[in-house]
Amino acid sequence: MHREKLIQIRSATVADDVAVGELLVRSFIDMYARKLPDVKVSDRRKAELLDVAGRRAIAHVWVALVGEEI
Repeated sequence: MHREKLIQIRSATVADDVAVGELLVRSFIDMYARKLPDVKVSDRRKAELLDVAGRRAIAHVWVALVGEEI
């Protein structure tokens, strides 16, 4: 029997910061590699993307979960 996994949307918490930050960095780098292969993502930009706690301090951050995975 095929079971569909439901997507749950919820507010991000401090426990999500690392996973969300890593996802943002991977996604950003992957998209740049496809669209602008000669552009390299700086360490400063990676640090900005990893700063999910800073983003949560000034805005509402949401996560989408499939099962337990962001």
